[in-house]
Amino acid sequence: MPDAAGAQRIVRHFLGSTSARLSAAEILWRNFASLMQRGLGYAPGQLPLDAPCLLVLGLGADSLEAARGALEDGLAAIWEEAGILDGLVASSEAQAAQMWRLREETEQIERAHPMAPSFDVSVPGGALDAYVARIEAGLKRIDAAYAPYVYGHLADGNLHISINCDGPVPHERHTAIEDVLYDGLRQAGGSFSAEHGVGLEKREAYDRHADPVKRDLARAIKALIDPGNVMNPGKVVG
Repeated sequence: MPDAAGAQRIVRHFLGSTSARLSAAEILWRNFASLMQRGLGYAPGQLPLDAPCLLVLGLGADSLEAARGALEDGLAAIWEEAGILDGLVASSEAQAAQMWRLREETEQIERAHPMAPSFDVSVPGGALDAYVARIEAGLKRIDAAYAPYVYGHLADGNLHISINCDGPVPHERHTAIEDVLYDGLRQAGGSFSAEHGVGLEKREAYDRHADPVKRDLARAIKALIDPGNVMNPGKVVG
């Protein structure tokens, strides 16, 4: 795909399909896909990976043949509108598994960059392309070598981001990276923390970037049900 916007057009198309059920829609930006290709030992040209974005789709139907037909027909119908550059429909379970390895075996990042700083954000659907372009530019202002690995769940705008450096990074550098990734997210309707939660690792980011009204509400609820502060004291809500 040329961009996330085109990939979202495809997802909307299949969500409206009556012949198949969309079961998965994952987006991979080129830098992440290239790392996975190298790490998994895929030969150049083995999969159509030379594009700004990759969209990996899973469809379910009453049979494998019905699912494949719905996918092929759907892609043909949306091809020009979505600006699809290339595509591959798995012809077997083995080939499908090979394609999904690109998304699922993310330990390749850790192997290439031990303890790489990683992040988990939610971004409003219409802002994905602008967000990725902004963080790529912002990270390069911190370090010209930074080229983040970005991938995630397209339909709900949940992106995973890893920095192409070995960790842990100094606290001030980590804070600067967070500020690039999180700036403006809340105001745009996204969040600095998505499916992986806050925990202690994001405690400082919670104080800097979470909605202050929600922080006050969380403290009020905590005080209501735990006035003695005996349940998990000193954690995110103390």
